[in-house]
Amino acid sequence: MDEYDFIDGWLIREKVYKPEEESAKATVFALANGYMGLRGAGEELPPTIPGVKGCYINGIYDTPRGKLTEREFPNMPDWTLVQFSVDDEPFDPANMGDLLEYARELDMRRGVMRRAIRWRSPSGKVVRMESERLLSMTHRHVGVLRYRLVAEDPVQVELRSCIDGAVNNRWAYHFKRFTRRQEGAEDYLEVETFDPGYHIGLMARHEVHTSAAVQVERDDPTDRCVQTTFTFSLQPGQAFELTKWCALYDSRFSEGDLHAHCLAALDEVCALGYEALREGHARRWEELWQAADVQINGDEEAQMGIRFAVFHLLAAAPHHDERISIPARGLQGQDYYGSIFWDCEIFVLPLFTYTLPHVARNILRYRYHTLEGAKRKAKGLGFQGAYYAWQSQETGDEQCDLYVFTHPLTGEPIRSYFADEQIHISADIAYAIWQYVQATGDEGFWLDGGAEILVEVARFFVSRAHWNAERGRYELRSVLGPDEY
Repeated sequence: MDEYDFIDGWLIREKVYKPEEESAKATVFALANGYMGLRGAGEELPPTIPGVKGCYINGIYDTPRGKLTEREFPNMPDWTLVQFSVDDEPFDPANMGDLLEYARELDMRRGVMRRAIRWRSPSGKVVRMESERLLSMTHRHVGVLRYRLVAEDPVQVELRSCIDGAVNNRWAYHFKRFTRRQEGAEDYLEVETFDPGYHIGLMARHEVHTSAAVQVERDDPTDRCVQTTFTFSLQPGQAFELTKWCALYDSRFSEGDLHAHCLAALDEVCALGYEALREGHARRWEELWQAADVQINGDEEAQMGIRFAVFHLLAAAPHHDERISIPARGLQGQDYYGSIFWDCEIFVLPLFTYTLPHVARNILRYRYHTLEGAKRKAKGLGFQGAYYAWQSQETGDEQCDLYVFTHPLTGEPIRSYFADEQIHISADIAYAIWQYVQATGDEGFWLDGGAEILVEVARFFVSRAHWNAERGRYELRSVLGPDEY
């Protein structure tokens, strides 16, 4: 923990830049707003580095092409990509020049990530870079990046702002079709996944503030990228500030023209302005903290640790939609493929049951929306009722392979029993529903899917039980416990 400063109980600040640890740090400094999550990697990093940059939409899954074929969160096109060069020397603090000052911080109270870098180019020119980003809690389809350069020497700058679809999920890729449009003041990229063919539209609009003369060019350098390039000169003390507004919409949760949805969203937030949007976003975060903050006196690291955990739960929570839940790794990355596990109902749900019950209700309603998938799983294994998936996604069908592991010497697949013998999963969900109703008094939930889930879970256990005549009792045999042994 020595590499971080903990400030006022709310701010986590990284003091030393270690490029080799960027994948882990991008998880720590990630943001989310329930609809989407964004890893906290540096804007200048290319999206092709495996496991570093990432943007994910909650509830969007795809069966990829490539080395791995597990159905998972697709990594969305990188809308945070901003790269610049100083006198033709690229800003690349990981590999060239001198990093004179560095800070990256997560403001958990306001839901904002910031970076501040003072960098000397190989030829000796010094510039300061400051960035701030947020995923709006009041306009969930909108993310904003504010990017500022200040020169300490006379410099010629070329800055590229892109939406880059050349992304992957480590060893797999997810998009079969790319559509690019550059009309009016907007850059737009639409992608289509392989299975089931979701469309995702991303639109960026740029707002520049500077006293320098700026030349602007727009092009699409590849079939997977749209970009705007700004060329300008800065004198010592002169600044260039770029506000990059971005909207994301998808065909699962939004009907109609995704381009039109993006355009309308950007028109609305740009009319507000960045400061007003950020203020409304911060107010919403303050409301969430008023409901769910946990305070520990006397131990700063414990206080930061519990707030950090609660922050990422609040960020990933389905405040706005009952068709999604909270993946095992939140919205910070692609581990566990973005799937929903029983851990959500047992370990995560109680926080929301006692602080934000409408979120708890949405999480449980997700299990109602995926009940048919649980019934298909039970039927496929020869049982009645509902056997919920070990790894659940948008339909509730089981996503866990029966052969998860391989023999370390022979490479042969090894049979695993997560999907077919962890029968506690259905009981966990039934227990969570009972606890929610008892804690909140929401008796209406029984008629809103709760009772139906309990009945189908009961039918599953009745059909799964085996009568032991010798002992005069029913038994559940061949089971795997929550410890996975």
